[in-house]
Amino acid sequence: MNEFKRRLWLIPVLAVCLLPQAVTLGDMSAAELGYCEETTVLPDDEEVCPGTTLLQNDDGSFENGYAWRQEQVQPPDYGAWAECYEAEYVCGVQLVFTQIGGHSDQTMDVYIWDYDADGNIPPGPDPGNVLSVLRNILPENIAFWPYTSSHNVQMCCATDGLHFVGFWGNWLGQDAGWYIAADEDGPPSGWSRARHQLPGGNGGDWQPVFSPYAPCTALGIREYSGISNCHSAGVPDSRNRAATWGSIKSLY
Repeated sequence: MNEFKRRLWLIPVLAVCLLPQAVTLGDMSAAELGYCEETTVLPDDEEVCPGTTLLQNDDGSFENGYAWRQEQVQPPDYGAWAECYEAEYVCGVQLVFTQIGGHSDQTMDVYIWDYDADGNIPPGPDPGNVLSVLRNILPENIAFWPYTSSHNVQMCCATDGLHFVGFWGNWLGQDAGWYIAADEDGPPSGWSRARHQLPGGNGGDWQPVFSPYAPCTALGIREYSGISNCHSAGVPDSRNRAATWGSIKSLY
């Protein structure tokens, strides 16, 4: 769907949704778009991973959008978002985004993390070691709020059970390029995570998304479970990467 049509679809629904608003949470810079029931998920026209199972923690509708901004976005992944799934193999990740006009060719890094049962701050669980990452991915034609759009990224990785998938938006020291769609009225998954930067830039930790965004039940972060065409699509398979500290460090 072209950008002109996306903007036309936006006009009738603006009157029933709140205007985007910024939220400051202590020393953390966070933004949300405001609760809205009259949202629409635009159809996805890009197919990846045929024959796999799409896993999702959301209920298929999204009532808000969240983003880290300004000093909260720092390399390598402070300001990242993640959801947890259980699968033996991941063929791809689907991310549901929306924007309010801030997207100007900002890129993202898409991650698959190991499952850390203890967590960065016990009891956990949280994303652990990086299993796979694709850098500088440019999402195209992000829908304008209150519409959301799905963006597929193929990345082949053996996960052998519980793991996290997610992304980090690359807009250091700036306002958000886009927002991750948020489910606020579905059954709580308990698996949504966000990584924030501590005051003064002294590192940071993963935390449940409901800490900064109380109503959140799930994020628009999904995955394609199964091998599909991974062995023939020319996508690197992270099963062939040695699980050593050196190989993990090289991902950063």
